[in-house]
Amino acid sequence: MKLSTSTARKLSLSTATLGAVLLAVSVAIPAQAADPMPAPTSTVVEAHMSVIGFDAEVAAAHGYELRTADSGEQFSVPVANAPGDFSNSFGDGRPSDAAGLEVAGDCGTSWIYFQLGNTQFRTGYSIRSDRGQAFSHIWSATIATGGRSGGIGSYPLSGAAPANSAVWQAVRRIVEPYTSIGSAVAGGTAVTTAGWICGSGNPTAKY
Repeated sequence: MKLSTSTARKLSLSTATLGAVLLAVSVAIPAQAADPMPAPTSTVVEAHMSVIGFDAEVAAAHGYELRTADSGEQFSVPVANAPGDFSNSFGDGRPSDAAGLEVAGDCGTSWIYFQLGNTQFRTGYSIRSDRGQAFSHIWSATIATGGRSGGIGSYPLSGAAPANSAVWQAVRRIVEPYTSIGSAVAGGTAVTTAGWICGSGNPTAKY
């Protein structure tokens, strides 16, 4: 199944609707230079990000468009390229059928973990160089602290990625009551400057 603009729109709408449902207020921590970063205080399961669609509007805004080679492989190609010219394109040559698009890790890596005595969490993603740079994301995290005094909260984190970077991450202070057991999951989609829509893979963490 080849990617299409209509497919991308449906994917974007579904993830946008999911993000809108997560209305719990999170407390942001101002960005500060921190070297080194706080070490994780939890187990971390990094997740593979996979290509799930293509955003033609974002690609066009950055000078790219989706083209299909004679072999059936799809690439994000500079619009100035002549027909049949796939130079300077983004896409690793995987087949454009569903099985090829669902190969784990063909778009990057995502993560979430607890830090600073489990009072904060950090989540983010890193885009593969053959998919372009990070552009924007629809992202959220859910934190659950166990036991009778625990709680569950959702943290909306959607927005733009840093310019000219393959990496985005965010830190939030956890507002749920602290208990001796806690878990976290993050998820959503990220769009690259070349137009690829990457599914998060839903990374998890626990302490």
